[in-house]
Amino acid sequence: VIPPSADEATLTRISSLSNDADLSRAAIEQIGDEQTRFKLAKDHSVAKTRLAAANTLQSAELLTELLNHAQGSDKAVYRYSQDKLAELQKADDARNALQTQIDYIRSNAEQLIRHGLGPEFVGKLQVIQQRWSELASKVNDFDTTDIPGLLSAAESVLTEHRAEEERQTALKAEITNAKREQKEALARLDALLTACTHDAPDSESLQASLLNEERNWADATAKHSASAENQKYFDNAVKNITTVLTTLQFHQSIS
Repeated sequence: VIPPSADEATLTRISSLSNDADLSRAAIEQIGDEQTRFKLAKDHSVAKTRLAAANTLQSAELLTELLNHAQGSDKAVYRYSQDKLAELQKADDARNALQTQIDYIRSNAEQLIRHGLGPEFVGKLQVIQQRWSELASKVNDFDTTDIPGLLSAAESVLTEHRAEEERQTALKAEITNAKREQKEALARLDALLTACTHDAPDSESLQASLLNEERNWADATAKHSASAENQKYFDNAVKNITTVLTTLQFHQSIS
């Protein structure tokens, strides 16, 4: 057991004298300063202590220096340094690859938000959403706090566009219905005027029909005005029917 209060010299001596590789390394690891451990790996007279110290190093810079120093003089330390540097390089490459994927997602999301909806918007959005779905759990120690917000903002561009499309579709339907109702109202006024010309309508019935068509016209033009031509046609038709109605009412009053 390594004494908790052991100083650097004691820890080094334990590592040098122990036949237990794990104990040797544990003793060296308790030397907090990596630069000190590097010096032990480089210069200590006992080979197993040098190797134990080398095993505690994490700095690629120190390991590279140790590799160059041990070449031709300490095969075990040289081999360990070489293997550890390859391991660190592999980890660094993997981390860089993850960062590249993060940067790709971030830059493409920002681009989609900046440029707005275009022919490739949906496809690109789906790609980066899928990539983030696969990547999120692997990058907890990376700075990605902005990614969810960027993807949400890009999604909002699409959502707002679809909502606007729905609004435009609904508006077109409203306008179409309004035009149809206006056309039907004008046709009924034509029929009413024709009936006045050929028949002898009752003034009360004619007045009720006229008031009803005026209400229908008001409803049909409440949200979407009629064209100037149709509005003029309506006004003239109402004027003509009103003239007939006035004449009928006059004759009925004197009869």
